[in-house]
Amino acid sequence: MEFWQVIRFYKKYFPPILLLSLAVSLIAGFSATRLPPSFEATQSIFVRREIQSPSESFYSYDGYYSQQAAERFTDTVVGFLKNKDTVRKAAKNSGFGTSPEEASALASALRIKRVAPQLVTVSFSAGRKERAVSLVDNLTKEVGSLSASLNAKGDKFLVLSTIEPTPFVEDKQFVPLVVALSAFMAVFLFSSLILAVFEAIKERSGKR
Repeated sequence: MEFWQVIRFYKKYFPPILLLSLAVSLIAGFSATRLPPSFEATQSIFVRREIQSPSESFYSYDGYYSQQAAERFTDTVVGFLKNKDTVRKAAKNSGFGTSPEEASALASALRIKRVAPQLVTVSFSAGRKERAVSLVDNLTKEVGSLSASLNAKGDKFLVLSTIEPTPFVEDKQFVPLVVALSAFMAVFLFSSLILAVFEAIKERSGKR
């Protein structure tokens, strides 16, 4: 489309496109103010195996073995975090419901991701900051205790540690102005594209 065609197009369609974009943006912005608050708490868990031998000749082998053992155990940690019994215990300590259905819903709401060979993140969103932090914190502690208990009779040098002492909290609420501007731009561009295609089809049909 040449420049003069663009000018002609917007002379014809700019008012309805503008009115539609403004209407949708106002609705979207108002809707954003009515959305409930949401806070996401995230904790990072690092899995490591402590090296015991101070000997330099033994260090390279022990270091490699420790890293491999920690990487393999990281999969187990992910399983602990997803386990419904573990989630239920953390939920009980955080004031959430502990019925099988509620524990299942909480387990499904958790976002657990292995971001590196020995690093796992766990996130949870709630309407209150304290509830999100409490569940993530108690779940992390529950998994740490379970890991230590099981490894006490096995590889007791496998250790879990958190990157930060408390979970990181992010305010996930939508900013009404940003939502309104995004809606305005999306509707303006999309409606312009649809009408431009319609005009092109109309011109081709008129030439036949």
